[in-house]
Amino acid sequence: MRYDEDHPAADEARRCRGSSAYRGGQVEWDLTYIEQNMTLIASDARFDYWETAVKPAFKRFSYGYRVSAADETAWLVETGVHGELPVPSGGYYDFPCLN
Repeated sequence: MRYDEDHPAADEARRCRGSSAYRGGQVEWDLTYIEQNMTLIASDARFDYWETAVKPAFKRFSYGYRVSAADETAWLVETGVHGELPVPSGGYYDFPCLN
């Protein structure tokens, strides 16, 4: 999420202490999903930049993010930010086909 410098949430966005990606197959999510740690690769005055590498078993997958700061956790998926892990895989980001 991107904030203007004067936005009240800008400081909160910079306090992120951990991030992980949830990913799995678009079919049979319960059998294929994993939580994968992300690595903080850069920071600037406004943002932290996180990355992870994925190698899906199939040529398509769904994914979302878990972000933690202090004692709070949120999940970011295509449908928005949620206080609890959204029901997979509806609403997650999708890679329909990788070549």
